[in-house]
Amino acid sequence: IRIWGPETNIEAHSHDFNEMFYVLDGEVTMGENTYTQGACIYIPKGVEYGPTTAPKGVRLLRYVEGD
Repeated sequence: IRIWGPETNIEAHSHDFNEMFYVLDGEVTMGENTYTQGACIYIPKGVEYGPTTAPKGVRLLRYVEGD
């Protein structure tokens, strides 16, 4: 579980593994998209995403594949 607060400011980046987030509660913005409770976000290996912010705070369940 990841907990990000209002100070979260993660630059755009990519990973060498697949990554998935499930929004447990709160709100997260990745690039131009904002996700709220119940959203599932899948980011394939090598795909750049972000910047990431959580102005109101967010709790996420994170899963990585191939790490």
